[in-house]
Amino acid sequence: MYEDYAHRVEKAGNEATIVVETSELLKKYPTSYPRAYNRTFTNLPRNVGFNDGLSAPQPDFVEGLEKEDYLPFPVDDHIDGAALYQDDPYSITLPQIAGEWKGPTGDMREAKMQSAYDGAAMVHARTQALAHMGKSDPSGHASITTFTTDGANLYQYAHYAAPSDKDPDTLEYHQFPISSMNLTGTYQELGDQLREYWEQQRDSLHPIAEGVPTLPVPGTEPLDTYENEDDYEVAPPSTHSSTHGSAQKRKAPSSQGSSSGSSHHSKYRSYWKKDAMSGRYYHEHSDGTVSWLDDEEDERAQTYGQEDTVRPGGDSTWMAPVTRCLKRVTGRTTSVRVWA
Repeated sequence: MYEDYAHRVEKAGNEATIVVETSELLKKYPTSYPRAYNRTFTNLPRNVGFNDGLSAPQPDFVEGLEKEDYLPFPVDDHIDGAALYQDDPYSITLPQIAGEWKGPTGDMREAKMQSAYDGAAMVHARTQALAHMGKSDPSGHASITTFTTDGANLYQYAHYAAPSDKDPDTLEYHQFPISSMNLTGTYQELGDQLREYWEQQRDSLHPIAEGVPTLPVPGTEPLDTYENEDDYEVAPPSTHSSTHGSAQKRKAPSSQGSSSGSSHHSKYRSYWKKDAMSGRYYHEHSDGTVSWLDDEEDERAQTYGQEDTVRPGGDSTWMAPVTRCLKRVTGRTTSVRVWA
């Protein structure tokens, strides 16, 4: 499939052919999430700031929910520009993605400007919808994305609005590049680009918030075994290196021997599998989700000592190994954040 695509794009003679060939790469959704090609936003109000004196946007591609999906709320009656097409009961409404294509000799800089205009129109409608509910997006938050492509290269952008520095009552619409990719390089190169992209997305996920119950670890002692953690302390870094460079834990003098802690540590580690590529440990659950073991805190402990890793249970105590923070990957869909 990859080689066929690369050959078809290389031989494409105009923009329309590129649109057809690359559209096959787009994920298809149910009929209630339609797409539209090269259709003007006829329902966008004129002269609302970002489009003063300009013709309406006409992106090569856009997709989103239909107007009737917002019923019983009459979204088109209360939010200007929410529905893209005037007098169309099936109009795409409040979309969050649009795209622009160029042919073999097309100017990608022009496509970027066109996508900036498309994105501003979608951000405007989203801002109006949130204002109707008495809400607004957090500063620097982007939910609208666009892409541009000539079949060989793909560029993605995030779009958001922020108050102007000169006039806080005036919104400025921003376009921010978030990724670029070559679609017709070698198959190995494309695979490396995709792998690097998903690694970045996985590493950017926030750990589960404190206070959320941790995942049970089969074959280990129950959590109430560690109900009193005041007798745990951080042991000095070991003289030999381990797989993760983690600081070892030891039990302060008590009636229970150190062999118990060692046995628990062994059972805990046996729960995880080592990823051959990254060297990190993970566990795949029955529902298909994956948890990654995060040793960031242990590494900080070795480098800086306890001052940055204090946890509930005493001023200088650590939580039991089973309560280490996990990163939960629930799928490949990510939300984009753009920070000013």
